[in-house]
Amino acid sequence: MPPVRFLTRRRIVLAVLLLTGALGAVDLLASWGTESPERATYNRIQVGMDNEQVDAILRDWLPKGLAGNMGWHTSDWQAPNGAMVYVTFDSDGRATDKSFKEGDLSLTGSLKRLVGWRTLP
Repeated sequence: MPPVRFLTRRRIVLAVLLLTGALGAVDLLASWGTESPERATYNRIQVGMDNEQVDAILRDWLPKGLAGNMGWHTSDWQAPNGAMVYVTFDSDGRATDKSFKEGDLSLTGSLKRLVGWRTLP
């Protein structure tokens, strides 16, 4: 019977480094070229749309706030995963600017975007 080989400190360090590198590579891969469903919804909003059109696109999102003065205002909406959309409207009620903040930035959130799943089992 061959002798049992014990893990050496060098092998443990090597295993930890390989695992860390693999997880980092998965996270990097998951963040490249992936679009969340929330960002796809955001991309449907166009400058020049009126408030009702934007509301129709974001119908499943929670309105979070409204701020403004002098004829313009900014409205905020939040998706169930925490993503945020901010749209600025002029005095005629037309969108002049928009911005997006991704919601779930965890490794699992990145993996969901990579494979197109909304929830992992």
